[in-house]
Amino acid sequence: MGIRSAFTPMSSVNIDPTPIRYDPTGSLQEYVVPAGCSKILVECVAAKGYGTTGGGGRVACELKVKPKQRLFIYAGSVPVSREIPIYNASDIRTSAEGVTDAASLANRLVVAGAAGSQGAGNGNTPGAAGGGLIGADASNAGCSGGGKGGTQSNGGSGGTDIPWTSQNVASGAVGSLGLGGPGAAHSAVGGAGGSGWYGGGGGAAGYTKKAGNYGAGGGGGSSYTHPDLCSKVEHTQGYNNGDGYVIITPLKK
Repeated sequence: MGIRSAFTPMSSVNIDPTPIRYDPTGSLQEYVVPAGCSKILVECVAAKGYGTTGGGGRVACELKVKPKQRLFIYAGSVPVSREIPIYNASDIRTSAEGVTDAASLANRLVVAGAAGSQGAGNGNTPGAAGGGLIGADASNAGCSGGGKGGTQSNGGSGGTDIPWTSQNVASGAVGSLGLGGPGAAHSAVGGAGGSGWYGGGGGAAGYTKKAGNYGAGGGGGSSYTHPDLCSKVEHTQGYNNGDGYVIITPLKK
Protein backbone atom coordinates (compact mmCIF):
# COMPACT_ATOMS: atom_id res chain seq x y z
CA MET A 1 0.00 0.00 0.00
CA GLY A 2 1.41 3.39 -1.06
CA ILE A 3 2.01 6.33 1.25
CA ARG A 4 -0.70 9.04 1.03
CA SER A 5 0.42 12.66 0.81
CA ALA A 6 -0.42 14.90 3.76
CA PHE A 7 -1.17 17.74 1.34
CA THR A 8 -4.40 18.11 -0.62
CA PRO A 9 -3.82 19.13 -4.26
CA MET A 10 -5.16 22.63 -4.98
CA SER A 11 -7.39 21.29 -7.77
CA SER A 12 -9.21 18.93 -5.41
CA VAL A 13 -10.22 21.61 -2.86
CA ASN A 14 -14.00 21.97 -2.80
CA ILE A 15 -14.86 25.69 -3.16
CA ASP A 16 -18.42 26.70 -2.37
CA PRO A 17 -19.52 28.98 -5.25
CA THR A 18 -22.47 30.49 -3.36
CA PRO A 19 -22.53 34.31 -3.69
CA ILE A 20 -22.18 36.30 -0.45
CA ARG A 21 -23.97 39.65 -0.24
CA TYR A 22 -22.90 42.54 2.02
CA ASP A 23 -25.43 45.28 2.83
CA PRO A 24 -24.76 48.50 4.79
CA THR A 25 -23.89 48.17 8.49
CA GLY A 26 -22.01 51.46 8.96
CA SER A 27 -18.71 49.66 9.42
CA LEU A 28 -16.25 47.42 7.60
CA GLN A 29 -17.16 43.76 7.24
CA GLU A 30 -14.66 40.94 6.87
CA TYR A 31 -14.42 38.34 4.12
CA VAL A 32 -11.91 35.48 4.24
CA VAL A 33 -11.01 33.96 0.88
CA PRO A 34 -11.73 30.20 0.87
CA ALA A 35 -8.84 27.73 0.81
CA GLY A 36 -7.85 26.91 -2.75
CA CYS A 37 -9.48 30.04 -4.21
CA SER A 38 -7.33 32.43 -6.28
CA LYS A 39 -10.02 34.59 -7.88
CA ILE A 40 -13.39 36.03 -6.87
CA LEU A 41 -16.18 37.57 -8.91
CA VAL A 42 -17.11 41.02 -7.57
CA GLU A 43 -20.21 43.16 -7.97
CA CYS A 44 -19.67 46.44 -6.12
CA VAL A 45 -22.55 48.95 -6.10
CA ALA A 46 -22.56 52.41 -4.48
CA ALA A 47 -25.42 54.37 -2.93
CA LYS A 48 -27.20 57.39 -4.32
CA GLY A 49 -26.93 60.82 -2.66
CA TYR A 50 -29.37 62.70 -0.42
CA GLY A 51 -32.69 63.62 -2.04
CA THR A 52 -33.21 63.53 -5.79
CA THR A 53 -29.96 62.39 -7.41
CA GLY A 54 -28.43 60.34 -10.14
CA GLY A 55 -27.74 56.74 -9.17
CA GLY A 56 -24.70 55.25 -7.50
CA GLY A 57 -22.13 53.56 -9.72
CA ARG A 58 -21.55 49.84 -10.28
CA VAL A 59 -18.32 47.93 -10.88
CA ALA A 60 -18.22 44.27 -11.90
CA CYS A 61 -14.90 42.43 -12.27
CA GLU A 62 -12.81 39.42 -11.42
CA LEU A 63 -10.34 40.05 -8.60
CA LYS A 64 -7.16 38.03 -8.02
CA VAL A 65 -6.84 36.97 -4.39
CA LYS A 66 -4.84 34.61 -2.20
CA PRO A 67 -6.32 31.62 -0.36
CA LYS A 68 -7.31 32.58 3.20
CA GLN A 69 -6.58 36.28 2.51
CA ARG A 70 -8.56 38.70 4.67
CA LEU A 71 -10.49 41.36 2.77
CA PHE A 72 -12.64 44.14 4.20
CA ILE A 73 -15.92 45.17 2.64
CA TYR A 74 -17.80 48.43 2.94
CA ALA A 75 -21.31 48.92 1.58
CA GLY A 76 -22.36 52.58 1.39
CA SER A 77 -25.72 53.93 2.48
CA VAL A 78 -27.83 56.91 1.40
CA PRO A 79 -26.77 60.11 3.27
CA VAL A 80 -29.15 61.67 5.79
CA SER A 81 -27.76 65.20 5.36
CA ARG A 82 -27.79 67.34 2.23
CA GLU A 83 -24.58 69.35 2.53
CA ILE A 84 -22.42 67.13 4.78
CA PRO A 85 -20.57 64.35 2.91
CA ILE A 86 -20.42 60.77 4.15
CA TYR A 87 -18.71 57.75 2.67
CA ASN A 88 -21.58 56.45 0.52
CA ALA A 89 -19.33 54.56 -1.89
CA SER A 90 -18.91 50.78 -1.71
CA ASP A 91 -15.53 49.04 -1.84
CA ILE A 92 -13.25 46.08 -1.16
CA ARG A 93 -9.96 46.82 0.63
CA THR A 94 -7.07 45.04 2.31
CA SER A 95 -6.83 47.00 5.58
CA ALA A 96 -9.27 48.05 8.24
CA GLU A 97 -7.86 51.07 10.11
CA GLY A 98 -11.17 52.87 9.57
CA VAL A 99 -13.70 53.55 6.83
CA THR A 100 -12.27 56.99 5.97
CA ASP A 101 -8.75 56.49 7.37
CA ALA A 102 -6.19 57.61 4.78
CA ALA A 103 -4.13 54.41 4.97
CA SER A 104 -7.19 52.22 4.61
CA LEU A 105 -8.56 54.31 1.71
CA ALA A 106 -5.23 53.88 -0.11
CA ASN A 107 -5.58 50.09 0.18
CA ARG A 108 -8.88 49.82 -1.71
CA LEU A 109 -8.87 47.32 -4.58
CA VAL A 110 -12.33 47.90 -6.04
CA VAL A 111 -14.43 51.04 -5.53
CA ALA A 112 -17.89 51.95 -6.82
CA GLY A 113 -18.38 55.73 -6.86
CA ALA A 114 -21.48 57.20 -5.23
CA ALA A 115 -23.86 59.94 -6.37
CA GLY A 116 -23.74 63.52 -5.14
CA SER A 117 -26.52 65.00 -3.01
CA GLN A 118 -29.33 67.35 -4.02
CA GLY A 119 -29.04 71.11 -3.66
CA ALA A 120 -31.93 73.21 -2.34
CA GLY A 121 -33.11 76.79 -2.77
CA ASN A 122 -36.27 78.08 -4.43
CA GLY A 123 -36.34 74.62 -5.97
CA ASN A 124 -34.29 71.44 -5.77
CA THR A 125 -31.37 70.65 -8.07
CA PRO A 126 -30.38 66.97 -8.43
CA GLY A 127 -27.03 65.60 -7.36
CA ALA A 128 -24.93 64.02 -10.12
CA ALA A 129 -24.57 60.31 -10.84
CA GLY A 130 -21.64 58.40 -9.40
CA GLY A 131 -19.44 55.79 -11.04
CA GLY A 132 -17.30 55.46 -14.11
CA LEU A 133 -13.67 56.52 -14.28
CA ILE A 134 -14.90 60.11 -13.95
CA GLY A 135 -18.02 60.89 -11.92
CA ALA A 136 -20.74 63.00 -13.51
CA ASP A 137 -20.92 66.79 -13.07
CA ALA A 138 -23.95 68.30 -11.35
CA SER A 139 -26.07 70.88 -13.16
CA ASN A 140 -25.91 74.57 -12.34
CA ALA A 141 -28.79 76.19 -10.48
CA GLY A 142 -29.29 79.86 -11.35
CA CYS A 143 -26.28 81.72 -9.97
CA SER A 144 -24.85 78.61 -8.24
CA GLY A 145 -22.57 76.15 -10.01
CA GLY A 146 -22.85 72.38 -9.62
CA GLY A 147 -20.01 70.30 -8.21
CA LYS A 148 -17.76 68.45 -10.64
CA GLY A 149 -17.17 64.71 -10.72
CA GLY A 150 -14.16 63.00 -9.14
CA THR A 151 -11.50 61.52 -11.44
CA GLN A 152 -8.80 58.85 -11.15
CA SER A 153 -6.30 61.33 -9.71
CA ASN A 154 -8.22 64.25 -8.17
CA GLY A 155 -11.37 65.20 -6.33
CA GLY A 156 -13.98 67.10 -8.28
CA SER A 157 -13.85 70.87 -7.97
CA GLY A 158 -16.53 72.63 -5.97
CA GLY A 159 -19.23 74.62 -7.70
CA THR A 160 -18.67 78.38 -7.94
CA ASP A 161 -20.75 81.41 -8.84
CA ILE A 162 -22.40 81.70 -12.25
CA PRO A 163 -22.37 85.33 -13.51
CA TRP A 164 -25.67 86.96 -12.64
CA THR A 165 -26.79 90.47 -11.71
CA SER A 166 -26.70 91.39 -8.00
CA GLN A 167 -25.64 87.96 -6.73
CA ASN A 168 -24.01 86.62 -3.57
CA VAL A 169 -22.70 83.05 -3.83
CA ALA A 170 -20.64 80.71 -1.61
CA SER A 171 -18.57 78.03 -3.37
CA GLY A 172 -18.76 74.32 -2.68
CA ALA A 173 -15.66 72.45 -1.49
CA VAL A 174 -13.37 70.27 -3.57
CA GLY A 175 -13.60 66.48 -3.19
CA SER A 176 -10.71 64.42 -1.85
CA LEU A 177 -9.41 60.85 -1.85
CA GLY A 178 -12.47 58.88 -0.73
CA LEU A 179 -14.82 61.69 0.31
CA GLY A 180 -16.91 64.23 -1.55
CA GLY A 181 -16.61 67.93 -0.80
CA PRO A 182 -19.17 69.61 1.50
CA GLY A 183 -21.89 71.66 -0.13
CA ALA A 184 -21.99 75.40 0.50
CA ALA A 185 -24.36 76.72 3.18
CA HIS A 186 -25.81 80.16 2.42
CA SER A 187 -29.34 81.46 1.96
CA ALA A 188 -29.64 78.23 -0.03
CA VAL A 189 -27.76 74.92 0.47
CA GLY A 190 -25.51 73.10 -1.98
CA GLY A 191 -25.40 69.31 -2.10
CA ALA A 192 -22.33 67.39 -0.95
CA GLY A 193 -20.25 65.51 -3.48
CA GLY A 194 -20.57 61.75 -3.69
CA SER A 195 -17.73 59.62 -2.33
CA GLY A 196 -15.62 57.25 -4.40
CA TRP A 197 -12.01 56.58 -5.38
CA TYR A 198 -11.99 60.36 -5.48
CA GLY A 199 -15.06 62.27 -4.31
CA GLY A 200 -17.09 64.79 -6.26
CA GLY A 201 -17.11 68.50 -5.49
CA GLY A 202 -19.81 70.16 -3.38
CA GLY A 203 -22.42 72.40 -4.96
CA ALA A 204 -22.40 76.19 -4.61
CA ALA A 205 -25.23 78.12 -2.95
CA GLY A 206 -26.37 81.73 -2.99
CA TYR A 207 -28.98 84.23 -4.09
CA THR A 208 -29.83 86.98 -6.50
CA LYS A 209 -31.95 89.95 -5.51
CA LYS A 210 -34.33 89.46 -8.41
CA ALA A 211 -34.56 85.67 -8.72
CA GLY A 212 -34.10 84.34 -5.17
CA ASN A 213 -32.10 81.47 -3.68
CA TYR A 214 -30.23 78.72 -5.55
CA GLY A 215 -28.41 75.64 -4.28
CA ALA A 216 -26.68 73.35 -6.80
CA GLY A 217 -26.11 69.61 -6.46
CA GLY A 218 -22.89 67.77 -5.68
CA GLY A 219 -20.71 65.99 -8.25
CA GLY A 220 -20.46 62.21 -8.48
CA GLY A 221 -17.61 60.13 -7.09
CA SER A 222 -15.36 58.08 -9.38
CA SER A 223 -15.02 54.31 -9.44
CA TYR A 224 -11.73 52.37 -9.46
CA THR A 225 -10.27 48.90 -10.00
CA HIS A 226 -6.73 47.81 -9.16
CA PRO A 227 -4.83 47.72 -12.48
CA ASP A 228 -2.89 44.51 -11.73
CA LEU A 229 -5.45 42.49 -9.78
CA CYS A 230 -8.71 43.20 -11.62
CA SER A 231 -9.81 41.82 -14.99
CA LYS A 232 -12.99 41.69 -17.09
CA VAL A 233 -13.92 45.09 -15.65
CA GLU A 234 -17.34 46.64 -16.33
CA HIS A 235 -18.23 50.18 -15.19
CA THR A 236 -21.80 51.49 -15.05
CA GLN A 237 -22.50 55.09 -14.07
CA GLY A 238 -25.78 55.98 -12.31
CA TYR A 239 -26.77 52.34 -11.75
CA ASN A 240 -28.39 52.29 -8.31
CA ASN A 241 -31.15 54.38 -6.72
CA GLY A 242 -30.82 53.25 -3.10
CA ASP A 243 -28.31 51.91 -0.57
CA GLY A 244 -25.16 50.25 -1.85
CA TYR A 245 -24.15 46.61 -1.61
CA VAL A 246 -21.31 44.24 -2.48
CA ILE A 247 -21.65 40.68 -3.78
CA ILE A 248 -18.68 38.30 -3.79
CA THR A 249 -18.70 34.94 -5.56
CA PRO A 250 -15.69 32.58 -5.15
CA LEU A 251 -14.52 31.16 -8.46
CA LYS A 252 -13.24 27.60 -8.88
CA LYS A 253 -10.72 28.44 -11.57
